[in-house]
Amino acid sequence: MWGILDGLTILLERSYDSVIIQSDSMETILAIQVQAGNDSDSTLIRRIH
Repeated sequence: MWGILDGLTILLERSYDSVIIQSDSMETILAIQVQAGNDSDSTLIRRIH
């Protein structure tokens, strides 16, 4: 997930306003999707979403 966050940080610095994330880690994808609808305790997931 740190790689996703690092990539999103670079895109934000370059003024991108949308992005599609592809990952081969189902665990990561599910964590982001599930926590997106909830108040996440994970700072990392909050920052990604």
